[in-house]
Amino acid sequence: MKKRLTIPLLLTCFHISAAAKVDYLNVDGDIVYFTTTEGKATASPSCVVNDTQKQWSVSLNSGSGRALYSLLATALAGELAVTVTSAQDCGDTPGIERASSIAIAANSNVTTGAKSFYLYKGDGTTQLGRIISVANGAVVYLSSGDNTRFHYYRKNAGVPHLRYLEANCQGTAFTGSPNEVSVHPLVNNGHYMKAENYSNQRRILSNRSISGEKDTCYNMDAYFDVYNLNLNHEDKLCGTKPCMIKDE
Repeated sequence: MKKRLTIPLLLTCFHISAAAKVDYLNVDGDIVYFTTTEGKATASPSCVVNDTQKQWSVSLNSGSGRALYSLLATALAGELAVTVTSAQDCGDTPGIERASSIAIAANSNVTTGAKSFYLYKGDGTTQLGRIISVANGAVVYLSSGDNTRFHYYRKNAGVPHLRYLEANCQGTAFTGSPNEVSVHPLVNNGHYMKAENYSNQRRILSNRSISGEKDTCYNMDAYFDVYNLNLNHEDKLCGTKPCMIKDE
């Protein structure tokens, strides 16, 4: 949906296109050319030529331009509607209107069947945003508080490999790797753990190995350098537990 901002007593003009899907995207050298399914809602600047009046341009020579291209590519793949704000010039390439900013339209919806999927913090109640895609363990989502770019989440935590001073995996747990963040539903009530960066050599009497749903403990008697675990580690995005995916 097209949005307008009105400021009393100021003559302010925003050249914003109507929300539409990207139907053409091409990279030629360091310039990105694209069009949308809807025509431009406002008159183009005088520098635009008739043959390319429908096109927009973005330069890849700046960080902001590369970010706009990434957003366009994801919008094209996900069939998401975008709104384009004009720079009112042809600064990237002669005859083609330059796009100064691009935003995912607020009414753009991504569904699987009849449901949409959302990313939540580990508490299961705080919604972070609607999921656009999931590939190779990375979640791309659109935050309700910032629709000008895509956000990414990847569960950067390993499976814990624990060592104990007592037999049968009892007592305080340690790990063999410094600064390692780990998490598993069967350990520490599913909360994140983080190893400290200094070690002590200790006599280890049991070892706990977890793979999927298989939780194995075996006794041993050997000395290892082990690291204390912070059982209350908090991830900046997800909190004390990994983020969750919910369908709605």
